[in-house]
Amino acid sequence: MELFNASRQWATRPADERFDSLQNMYHVCKRYAESAKSSTFYLSNSQAIAKDNDVLLQGKTGTQTRLTHHAFGQMATSVGAPANYLRLLPAELAAENLNYGFQHIDNEQPKKGLFHNGKGLICRCMTSPIYQRIWNYEIVGRLIPLEEQGWHTPPSMTDKTMPSGLYASDHDMFVFLVDDHHRIDDGTDEGLGRGFFAINSEVGQSAFKLITFLYRYVCGNHIVWGAQNVQKMKIIHKGQPARNWNNTMRVELTRYANSSVSDEQAKIAAAKHMTLGATKDEVLDALFSKRALGIARKDLDAAYSLAEVDYELTKGAPPNTVWGMVQGVTRHSQSLPYADERAKLDVAGGKILEMAF
Repeated sequence: MELFNASRQWATRPADERFDSLQNMYHVCKRYAESAKSSTFYLSNSQAIAKDNDVLLQGKTGTQTRLTHHAFGQMATSVGAPANYLRLLPAELAAENLNYGFQHIDNEQPKKGLFHNGKGLICRCMTSPIYQRIWNYEIVGRLIPLEEQGWHTPPSMTDKTMPSGLYASDHDMFVFLVDDHHRIDDGTDEGLGRGFFAINSEVGQSAFKLITFLYRYVCGNHIVWGAQNVQKMKIIHKGQPARNWNNTMRVELTRYANSSVSDEQAKIAAAKHMTLGATKDEVLDALFSKRALGIARKDLDAAYSLAEVDYELTKGAPPNTVWGMVQGVTRHSQSLPYADERAKLDVAGGKILEMAF
């Protein structure tokens, strides 16, 4: 399968959200956190103010703050208003609609605001009281030691003034690192490298995610080609999981980064030798009976046929083995038109691979 997460970042991030090293990214994110203040307030005690064609939020003490694009969207959602529509209105009319909403919130819960005092006060987000923030700089700090082990951002087609692979903004972060110096022998000439994405939003836009994978190669626009064994760890920003994120990430990264090439090769060898059945029907029956995979029989049938073709071309693993069916599921996933269908099959492929170990 191909992974486009990093390529989308490479194609869309402006220059001021790109970093040439984890150290620089860490220092900028930390300064951002150190200049931020958190405060709890109620929208019903606030007022939207139109000023200079912009909508500001004024608290009950009269303090006014500008809002980031993300914070404005959260505020609009809190009063049941469509943010994109409000952004099209004149500031006076948008403020009037918001103020009406502030006074008609049912069972209002307090907002936990994050404010940044740079060139004037800016509200970066307004989340629920149970929100547990995971700071971007803390995550980046966990990644810096990996550089000493050979992990790095892949080369890209951008020049040195537009570095790629490390991104952070006022609402999110994205890190793309690979280890292509210790290739894994899977029976092919090029072998497999290891890589991962680390994704987070300290303002509530998304959960903290760690996505690890094996891959054939990464091209200049950061598309990951031939990705296999894609594993996803997700931590939402609330409760005990968020409070324990540091330990969870440390364990997962240590396990993944320190896993030896021989360990990965042993897993692949096990997957190549573990048979799921003697015939096509036996293989399909064995996998279809595992409801946790969530694969329709027609998709398994198509995957098996593609696994047969793959075996004829590469002699990698027969279609009745775990590794053979993983290749077939991956190839079938690439033929589907919708991203959610592809994602569902990709996850199922990872679960099939886990059957070997």
